[in-house]
Amino acid sequence: MKLELHSADPAIEYSSALEEGDYVPYFYIEDGGKVLDIQVKASRPILLIIVERGAVDELSHALSQAAPYTRFVITDGQSSLSDNCLFVDANVSRLFVRDGLPVTICVCDANLKIRYLRRGARVIDLLQQLEESDLSLMTGSPPPLLMVPDVISDDLANRLIAYLETNRESAFHNSGDYKSRTHIHPDPALEKELDDKLSKSLLPEIEKVFYSDISHRETYKICCYDAAEAGCFGKHRDTIDPHLHRRYALTLVLNDDFEGGGISFPEYTDELITVPRNWAVVFPGSLYHQVHNIGVGRRYVIISFLFSEAEARLKEDSERYRFRVRRDLNNIAINKLTPDYESR
Repeated sequence: MKLELHSADPAIEYSSALEEGDYVPYFYIEDGGKVLDIQVKASRPILLIIVERGAVDELSHALSQAAPYTRFVITDGQSSLSDNCLFVDANVSRLFVRDGLPVTICVCDANLKIRYLRRGARVIDLLQQLEESDLSLMTGSPPPLLMVPDVISDDLANRLIAYLETNRESAFHNSGDYKSRTHIHPDPALEKELDDKLSKSLLPEIEKVFYSDISHRETYKICCYDAAEAGCFGKHRDTIDPHLHRRYALTLVLNDDFEGGGISFPEYTDELITVPRNWAVVFPGSLYHQVHNIGVGRRYVIISFLFSEAEARLKEDSERYRFRVRRDLNNIAINKLTPDYESR
């Protein structure tokens, strides 16, 4: 985990108090052995109740009254009250306080976007207003991902599957409630063949859509999620320190003769995304995502993490992860759609 503490700059004008439609920053509060890492709470609606420390009765009500969502109470100074959902942080409280009112309540959706916010004098009144409000329209939104068809051929997909099955005894297996999966790294010949193909069939689309010139990728993994082993991968982010270099995650599906196993992005929607055979899905590694249980059969995929020269500076020994093959554009006039940072 990497925490970044921002210091106020007197030359900068900072934004006003948070309102409906704003995103809650990924704040981290450590208070008396308790931790509130708010980004971990994403993927489901949460209720934040912010109460000034002087409003002791309101703090008590904030902790004791029934609430329709998972609740966290934040105050700006120490209190005699103690509760696992009570956290003290004056700077986080400041983000919500306005109009001299001692209490703010807000409901954040699964993506930590504020969908309901009210300020007032009494917690009980504000919770009653919340109960009477219609939040049925607090729906999600499409996740920011890229789907690319026909990234590899059937022949290459079949050979990648065969490589895992032929070498299954030397493959690595995870087994548990959070992740159940078998994987192996391809041999150098298959790795180079993947580099060659993806440099033409995938990287140009990433450059256009995400404005990123991908130069590196982590070592490919050929993965198998097996229904007989409850194959799955629970909710996670791929960029938690020390993996901040992982700009994009890549999943390339190698077969379609299985059931289940859809990918979801719970910060955005509960919808399961099915990726066809030989298609790739590319998305920022910072997004929560998960692979749901395989119902029947085995799901085979290639996974990797893609990054540019800028992120390579964060990755130790990054040269070993550079694409071994680049698209042949020699002596061809190219109308560039993105800037060439490295040449400047």
